[in-house]
Amino acid sequence: MSNRDNKILAWQEAVKTIAAAKDAEAALRKEVLKECFNFESDEREGTENVELGNGYKLKAVFKLNRRLDNKDEGVDKALTKIEKSGPEGQFVADRLVKWKPELSLSEYKKLPDKFKKLIDEVLTASPGTPSLELVEPKAKK
Repeated sequence: MSNRDNKILAWQEAVKTIAAAKDAEAALRKEVLKECFNFESDEREGTENVELGNGYKLKAVFKLNRRLDNKDEGVDKALTKIEKSGPEGQFVADRLVKWKPELSLSEYKKLPDKFKKLIDEVLTASPGTPSLELVEPKAKK
């Protein structure tokens, strides 16, 4: 077996080891949260501590993930209702939702050079981590 093949096999084994470790960590974290913080899947939010002794403490940070559903422009409709609700409505609506610009890569790739040069002035590109996958041959029928 070549040095290259040995590296590929070692990498593949490391991927399996990482996946197993992640699964084990998640299962143990769930057990510790249940035992120490009486946590199942309630909608807690914030930081809680449990004293362990000798100055040690176990800290849990409970999070609620929130996202806006903009199907049928629902966010715009809700913000319009808030704006019309009274004097403070416009103030609240202006601050409630953050609009983050996001590049459409497919449209960017189609841009003529004159437009690409303009947007490139405010675009930062940095290399990402390449992915790697070992593709097994398909079974012959």
